[in-house]
Amino acid sequence: MDKKKSTTDKKSLPANSENLPADSENLPADSENLPADSENLPADSETLPADSETLPADSETLPADNKNSTFEATLAEFHEWPCCYDFKFIATDDNLPELLKIFDGHTLIKRPSRTGKYTSVTVSVPANNVEEIMHYYKQTADIKGLINL
Repeated sequence: MDKKKSTTDKKSLPANSENLPADSENLPADSENLPADSENLPADSETLPADSETLPADSETLPADNKNSTFEATLAEFHEWPCCYDFKFIATDDNLPELLKIFDGHTLIKRPSRTGKYTSVTVSVPANNVEEIMHYYKQTADIKGLINL
């Protein structure tokens, strides 16, 4: 199958196509729906929501309290309480004992990495509410080098 550059047949162009710029073949398919003053918009404005000035670029810019409250709201929305919640971590030999101490008595699955440098840990914890889950996350947050997934 030959790969040829596709060209636009003038018969398939809209009636007002005579007034389009010479490079109009490279416009996105929905370019006809752009507002009349769209030529004055910054190049990346198509991807920004209308209220983007009030939104942080990503969650890393949110204060810790705001991240926690968002996470708590998500937990409350997507879990029925009581439930069994699975925590997942990536640990090293240095921080694994501290992690195991926090979750002593709970069901654990440990899996070493191929090189043995890391251990993935899944812990199943019965919980009655969001606060119990957040309690464990706060305890593990201070363990140096531990990765929460």
